[in-house]
Amino acid sequence: MKNIPKPKFEKVDDNTIRIIVEEANDVPLAKILENRDKLLAQKKQMRKDLAKQEEYIDQALKNIEEILTQAVKLGIFAKLKPTEPKPPAIRKLKEGSDKEE
Repeated sequence: MKNIPKPKFEKVDDNTIRIIVEEANDVPLAKILENRDKLLAQKKQMRKDLAKQEEYIDQALKNIEEILTQAVKLGIFAKLKPTEPKPPAIRKLKEGSDKEE
């Protein structure tokens, strides 16, 4: 995508700002309308893609819930990992070491 040059700004007086654009191009209005239509089409496609992704995730979550429901009916329960962190191991320094405790 072509980068649009950033304009520079100058103060003219307390109520006026001057906008200076380094490069000026003549762009036909038809081209601007065409670009707008392309962007609107891209936006519409992105929304469709997002909706498909949401459907996929929703279906995956439903499948997981069904598996969990069946597991409970069969008396199968997950062994959860302990949530408490293990205390850090205490290292002992060898005698004669330069490091201090």
